[in-house]
Amino acid sequence: MKDPIITDYLQWMDGERGIRPSVRDFIYLLQKINSYQEAKWLVGEFSRLGKKTTKRMLEQMTYFAFSVDECLDLHKKLEGFKVKHFRKVRPEAAFSRLYIQLIIVSENRKQAEYFFQEARGKGIFLGKGHLDNAGDKDSAYLILQKWKKLCEVIKPDFNMEARLANISTEHLYQLSKRALHISRVRGVTFDVFTRNLYVALLAKRLASGKCQLCLEDAPFTDKDGVPYLEAHHIQWLSRCGEDTIENTIALCPNCHKKIHILDLQNDIQFLTKRNMYLMSQLVTK
Repeated sequence: MKDPIITDYLQWMDGERGIRPSVRDFIYLLQKINSYQEAKWLVGEFSRLGKKTTKRMLEQMTYFAFSVDECLDLHKKLEGFKVKHFRKVRPEAAFSRLYIQLIIVSENRKQAEYFFQEARGKGIFLGKGHLDNAGDKDSAYLILQKWKKLCEVIKPDFNMEARLANISTEHLYQLSKRALHISRVRGVTFDVFTRNLYVALLAKRLASGKCQLCLEDAPFTDKDGVPYLEAHHIQWLSRCGEDTIENTIALCPNCHKKIHILDLQNDIQFLTKRNMYLMSQLVTK
């Protein structure tokens, strides 16, 4: 199931003249999906909106290839792309990540060794330690989780948050109800969470520029003049909390850090009651 925010982003970009999505937009949305087929769909949507597929976009897709067939499909795309546009690029720069993925998702050690030797034949010299992960698909999912974590700092060039600032609180609330509350990756031993943009924005709007723990004004404003607060899940997602407005509240950076370090029960109880009050105010508006 695709995150509704992805389709909303695409619709907003499609509706504005002169807007073409960027690689940063692609990576931002790519974090919100969990399969190679969805990544291919996203590439097609970006192409429809006028964004040509780039080598960097294809390289990011390697993290979503969880089978040999998917890796080989991506290999063909990269090979053709390299021949057409990147003749001077060293082969290891374009394919090393893909061959590592091929080794990890191989069905057995023999198949992994075949891809290892094929890579060497193309001038891609991988460490033999990669063979220790042959056939360990949980390792591939863990790598995807780490990649998503690293990409959290990437902000899209298409500033949807600024556009959402003009919609009503009621409309934002309705959008937040469409959240994919928790997105788990294929039942492995860890979760990759999809955080809903609408939920975070609504929590900050309800806070009216004040931290909901210390009740002080936000410590500074961002470059758009908006009080800087951070969305916090009262019941953490890692503890099976839901990504809903009923479980999300806005905190200043200092209190947010305090919550995650000290994890005090009194703070949790206070935030729960505080959020109940905010929700009652939302309902009565």
